[in-house]
Amino acid sequence: MTDPAALAELNALAAALAATWTPALPAPAVRLSARLTRSAGTYRPPGTITISRHFVDQYGLAATIPILRHELAHHAVHHTAGRRARPGRVRPHGPEFRAAAARLDAPRHAPAFAAPRTVHGYRCPACGWTVLRGRRLPRRRRYSCARCAPRYDDRFRLTYLGSWREAS
Repeated sequence: MTDPAALAELNALAAALAATWTPALPAPAVRLSARLTRSAGTYRPPGTITISRHFVDQYGLAATIPILRHELAHHAVHHTAGRRARPGRVRPHGPEFRAAAARLDAPRHAPAFAAPRTVHGYRCPACGWTVLRGRRLPRRRRYSCARCAPRYDDRFRLTYLGSWREAS
């Protein structure tokens, strides 16, 4: 489903929606990414919209259009309210965004979707308890097993097992 034709159609739709805005917005660049596993789409100023390849594969191009509209609302806010406001004054989903989203008929949230997640594993050397985390623990810090010791104890220091991809 995530063929170049779908990407070309998303880029054409984004350019058409940006052109209908008053004043006309610069056309954003739309790209698909397999690295987006938690959110269906993101917007990065000054004009890059990234859509999750997993979302497109699961729901199809028709369900991706509302996500594109949502990210285009961020693009509109950046190019209108974001420029005249002081930095940090425009909230990501604040009143300016809600007005732009209503104008574009964009949803506030995307439906949940399944995507492979990277999992980092840690094990207690004493009791064998395994901790699975979505993010790796900082290397400069040390952690011990909470089941074996209420405070940090080097005897129960968690050992890193590695990372792997899991289907959700």
